[in-house]
Amino acid sequence: MAHGHVTSGAQARGKTPVTVPEAEATKGRDRVAEEIEFLSRTALDFVSFSDDRDIYLYIAERVREMAGTSVVSVSSYDAADSAVEIRSLVGLGRLTQRVIDAFGKNPVGMRMPAWPRALDVFASGRVIDLLGGLHELMFETIPKPVCAIVERLLGLKSTHVLGMVRDGRVLAAAAILRQTDETPLPTATLEAFTSQASIALQRQAAEAALVESVDRHRQLLEDLHEIVYEMDSGGMVTYISPATRRTLGYEPEEVIGAAASAFVHPDDVPTFRRHIQQRLATGIPTTSELRFRSKGGPCRWMRTTGRAVRDRSGNLVLRGVAFDVTEERALLQRLQDAGREEQERIGRDLHDGLGQELTGIACLATTLQQNLAKNELPQQREAARVAELLDDARRHIRAIARSLNPVPHGPEGLLRALEQLVESVEDTHDIACSFSAMSCDDLGDPARATHLYRIVQEAVSNAVSHGRADSIDVRLSMHDGECSLEIEDDGTGLPDDAGATRGMGLGTMRYRAARMGGTLEVEPTAAGGTLVRCTFPLRLTEKS
Repeated sequence: MAHGHVTSGAQARGKTPVTVPEAEATKGRDRVAEEIEFLSRTALDFVSFSDDRDIYLYIAERVREMAGTSVVSVSSYDAADSAVEIRSLVGLGRLTQRVIDAFGKNPVGMRMPAWPRALDVFASGRVIDLLGGLHELMFETIPKPVCAIVERLLGLKSTHVLGMVRDGRVLAAAAILRQTDETPLPTATLEAFTSQASIALQRQAAEAALVESVDRHRQLLEDLHEIVYEMDSGGMVTYISPATRRTLGYEPEEVIGAAASAFVHPDDVPTFRRHIQQRLATGIPTTSELRFRSKGGPCRWMRTTGRAVRDRSGNLVLRGVAFDVTEERALLQRLQDAGREEQERIGRDLHDGLGQELTGIACLATTLQQNLAKNELPQQREAARVAELLDDARRHIRAIARSLNPVPHGPEGLLRALEQLVESVEDTHDIACSFSAMSCDDLGDPARATHLYRIVQEAVSNAVSHGRADSIDVRLSMHDGECSLEIEDDGTGLPDDAGATRGMGLGTMRYRAARMGGTLEVEPTAAGGTLVRCTFPLRLTEKS
């Protein structure tokens, strides 16, 4: 037998023996690959994390997966009262009940005030070793002997904490109670994982806040008696609140997707469309009162306020609120009717009662003056003066009676009243004032005629008193089911603060226009004067 060199089994098989450093390097590479795989897996889990899963339990389980033999708890942080609440606890196993007995209650759900220095630790986002162990972890809310018992039960060797922070705000913290010190904690991987968890917690909190906000706003909309609506630029309803059910009898689903004009009284549709175009063109909030058809009932008067805005897609939409003012209008109508009847009664009493009595006294004074003159008595001059004063008083009484009832009854009453007003302005102020009416009929309604007369009266008064006009033109016309009343002057225009100036009467004029279901616009003319325009539906009456 020949004698030769004795080789190892590895050499005999043709393999190079593995040294200890090489084995450690291989183990390190495997650990790095494992940690990369762990972070990739958890990243995908967080992306697809569903609302029905407990995110705090998931975080605790994944931290324990990397930390090895340990007990891991995850607590949420409430910045409102600076407190932490234990939300999950894993790793106790069969010792769970003994730990609960030692604490006196289940630690999950315990809420404790957070120390300021603890928040500083959490805010670092780093793995920190707590030298005070479980007693320090629980912010000294649990007696130290109890903590020592729990540490012995669990065989704890060290306690670490790791905060979850996003945008400088502490969201949660994980506590790692290790039962072995044989291997070091993979701090870099844990910190990378809790960074992922911070993003997921922030997203979950934002989604929860959004859901709460949506629920709150939905509840507010459902409780509102006012109708909140949105229409596209073509007038189609894209949203309407549940109040439409109480007010008009329609379910929101019956209205959404339909043309809003389909629910408007046919006589008011031209005004409704004009308001839409006006809001789209100017972007200025406007208010109007129109009749809307209810489901299976009479029309309801709705005061709508809205404006044009851009939605998230950049499309122009109309958003606003609609109030039911049917009862309000009915009450105001009754009050106005009562006031108008009282004015008519007072006017008749002045004209037929006091006016006639003054006429009789004036006749007696004239007869007395004539008798005194025949006898050439000096008292005739005083008697003539008394007759003259009585005649002036009689004319003044008649003027007051006419002002209380400026518009005579009948289809032509308004036209005659406006003609008389224009003549009176010319005679009183020595300025040119004209009135023209084109194709005007169906204006015999006393309430509407009075509103129109008062608007003209106020606008003319403003032109004379504030605008210092030399000429005023009053025009009344009808077109496409609408009536337009315009008062144009060549004065200096209204002051910038006309709406706040006492005595201008713009609010009253707008109110009168709204009572007729119309609008009132005041704008400067090219020549520097003022144009007042009132537009309203032709066949609308106060009692419709």
